[in-house]
Amino acid sequence: MNIHDYRPGMQITNVEQLPAGTGARYLEVLISHAGPLIAVQWRRKKPRSLPKGRALIRFQGETK
Repeated sequence: MNIHDYRPGMQITNVEQLPAGTGARYLEVLISHAGPLIAVQWRRKKPRSLPKGRALIRFQGETK
């Protein structure tokens, strides 16, 4: 399973079409062969597996 840490400047499309991901730490994305990543859904927990051609983007929470 591919998990990547979020970096400013990452090109991810379709995020605005998803319902709010309140409390979600991961964003499941479809890996595009020629272009930006395509957002599929927000996830609160890391899944056991993902379909082929998908990856997770991990967002770091606020540190206290």
